[in-house]
Amino acid sequence: MGASMTTGINSIADENLAQRWLRLTQFSVDHAAEAIFWVDREGRLVYANEEAVRSLGYSRDELLSMTVADLDPLEPSDNWPVTWDRLQRDGGLAVESIHRRKDGSEFPVWVTAIYYADDETQVSFACCRDISEKKAAERALRRANEELEQRVLLRTAELAASEVRYQELYHNAPDMFRSIDCRTGRVLQCNQTMLRATGYTMEELLSQQVTDIYHPDCREEMQLAWDEFVRTGVVRSRELVLLCKNGDTIDISLSVSAGYDSQGKIIHGHGILRDITAYKRAE
Repeated sequence: MGASMTTGINSIADENLAQRWLRLTQFSVDHAAEAIFWVDREGRLVYANEEAVRSLGYSRDELLSMTVADLDPLEPSDNWPVTWDRLQRDGGLAVESIHRRKDGSEFPVWVTAIYYADDETQVSFACCRDISEKKAAERALRRANEELEQRVLLRTAELAASEVRYQELYHNAPDMFRSIDCRTGRVLQCNQTMLRATGYTMEELLSQQVTDIYHPDCREEMQLAWDEFVRTGVVRSRELVLLCKNGDTIDISLSVSAGYDSQGKIIHGHGILRDITAYKRAE
């Protein structure tokens, strides 16, 4: 008798505990922060929590008279059998969709659904998260990226135009320009003004050493200018004579500035060669 009573008391205690956990579970589902629905195999809503009621603007009774197709414009009624078969086959799904409120407005949702079946019930438990803020952030990011791309394209076009203007100014300047690699003594580049004045082609000038274009009578003076540049990084208004391809000469005033590497070593020389022939002949 005592053992039977103890067993009965334990059974009641277990049943009370189970009922308590059932109430806690039901409370947590009812008051979850995301909309939760239970849906039967015909697509009818058989349960909707408080967030579902709040987010959609329907009463609970209204929702329980509706189907998935009434809420989700991307899930028409004729497609529900396909979705149900997928739930049965895969045990669940996760998909982005849309919910339509009672007032006709729509908002994006992320739907996570699982399939449940026992001897008496077949149902899908669907948790629907409002992702409006996430989608707005994505749109804002896309707009920012598009604006950035437009600014980059605009800046690229501006730089290209600036490069064209620079090249026009560089090659059509009244003075001759020439850049030297100080490590090898070879010509790196020169402008069209120098080509026109001396008669050399670009290939011919780029194959020269730094002193090759100077008249033999002033190469000693040129060597002194070069030594001064290597020592100080600058040459100012040094008067020299160029030897043109056809044998003519050009009196010039040479000024050079240095280009440095990250260790402060001179690696380039950028020269301005001003034609002073007319001035010298007038002396």
